[in-house]
Amino acid sequence: MKTNIPAQFQYTSAINVKSQRGITLVIAMIFLLILTMLGVTAMQSTVMEERIAGNTRDKDMAFQSAEAGLRAGEAYLTANACTPGITFAAAPNAGLINNVNGVAATVQYGSSDYWMGQPWDASDSIASGTALVGLSQQARYVIELVSGTSGLQTGAAGTTATLMYRVTARGAGGTAGSASILHSTFTVVCAF
Repeated sequence: MKTNIPAQFQYTSAINVKSQRGITLVIAMIFLLILTMLGVTAMQSTVMEERIAGNTRDKDMAFQSAEAGLRAGEAYLTANACTPGITFAAAPNAGLINNVNGVAATVQYGSSDYWMGQPWDASDSIASGTALVGLSQQARYVIELVSGTSGLQTGAAGTTATLMYRVTARGAGGTAGSASILHSTFTVVCAF
């Protein structure tokens, strides 16, 4: 039995194969390209922020190490500044320098540029003795006698002498390329 279905209800394919141009594929590819560019930009930004955070941490470690070196130098002076027998040389010799009345005036010991060029080893500085974890090199310091009696710290009985020192410390961070140099002035009044 044949049924007559009106034409309006009959299923016919009105899509012409020749009229398809693939515009959906092109739009999808453009969106994919935009999302890829956004993802790459986000990754580059994240990597840059990681580097900045690492460098900041390294700088802070170097500063804290140098601060520990200053404290070690000041502790050394607290214990030994008025003790006879400490010899300060005219050049960095084992970390003790005599610069009273400009003895070593040709060298700018107060300049960070001078200290950045030094080897910071046993020939010119003293190890801080405070071992901090994660550093490429432990802190070292140099003590410079700036004013007072050079050589033996002695005087006549019942007298006092004021000695002024400059402590310079170098601290390294987690990498060899990071360093921090700090100076402090330390004054001691010795009673004899």
